[in-house]
Amino acid sequence: MRRAVVILSALGILLSIVNVVINHFWLFKPTRQDYEGLDDNSSSDTNKQLDDLLTVNIVVAGLSVVGYSLSIIGGIKFNQVFVMVNIVYMPIGFAVNQTFLFSAASDIEGVDYGVTNMIGPLIGIIMDVYLNVSLVKEIRNGIMSEKNYERREKQSCCCV
Repeated sequence: MRRAVVILSALGILLSIVNVVINHFWLFKPTRQDYEGLDDNSSSDTNKQLDDLLTVNIVVAGLSVVGYSLSIIGGIKFNQVFVMVNIVYMPIGFAVNQTFLFSAASDIEGVDYGVTNMIGPLIGIIMDVYLNVSLVKEIRNGIMSEKNYERREKQSCCCV
């Protein structure tokens, strides 16, 4: 579990950054270009909403990077508190991000975001929370500790 938490948390950091880049270039920038040159209030309102949405997306991604980093440190140092911080944050960050993206999809013409767009991230969050909870349980039960980790790692049939 320790190795899985560290690997998936590193992947989570990468995906958080990629999420901001993809949303900016494939979702926000094309929509902004559709409204450029229009002189009505809807154009400025839409651009303001897109700016706000990108800001929220960057903040959530930044907090996700912090949470995943704490999870990596917690996994390496056998610190269950650091891992638990990420367990609490992941569903909250996911819910906030999805709420704002759905809100944008309903308020801004040209932004297409639906339930199918959240299936992949939801599966990832569920897997990550499960692994983090499992690691915390193993640390609490003494199954995973600095004292016995090396011996157990040698007994493992994979990743050695």
